[in-house]
Amino acid sequence: MTLMPGSRVPGRTWTVRLSGHGDHSVSVTCSTEACRMLARSKDTLAMRSFAAEHIKADARLATVRPNAACSCRAT
Repeated sequence: MTLMPGSRVPGRTWTVRLSGHGDHSVSVTCSTEACRMLARSKDTLAMRSFAAEHIKADARLATVRPNAACSCRAT
């Protein structure tokens, strides 16, 4: 199965993406339309922390499949 960039994996509730840019800034995007994201930042560590906290917040609000796992395999 070939996926287009930015497309969802079947069965996935949401996707949070941390993206680097040519000017060495980082942005976080979420596929949930109601989510509000921070503006780009050059503080990569802070944006990574924000993304992790955002994932936790979305997970608390969502009903997740029992066999669901993060694609990065992190806990």
